Amino acid sequence: PLGFFAAAEVARDRLRAPLLARGLFLAYGDQAPSEPWVAKALLAALETSSEEGDRAWIRGRLEAFPDSPYVLAAHGGSAAGFAQLEEELDVRLRELTRE
Repeated sequence: PLGFFAAAEVARDRLRAPLLARGLFLAYGDQAPSEPWVAKALLAALETSSEEGDRAWIRGRLEAFPDSPYVLAAHGGSAAGFAQLEEELDVRLRELTRE
């Protein structure tokens, strides 16, 4: 499932395809609901969504992750474990994409 996340970042950052990125971030969340990066993927999907109804739906999905370091950081709160999650994600994505 982390391949969805990697592909979403490529679609967003390199291809400049926000709708594709949004779909891939959401697919990651659907396929790996217990992974610690789901909230990050949902936040990224939120950023790539322009329709308010879509944004409200994604915000609703984010409510399932009130204690996620990503959600806490997005709301300006203290986010213990944030740096560790980012480092682990970076390692796993580099392994996956062989960068």
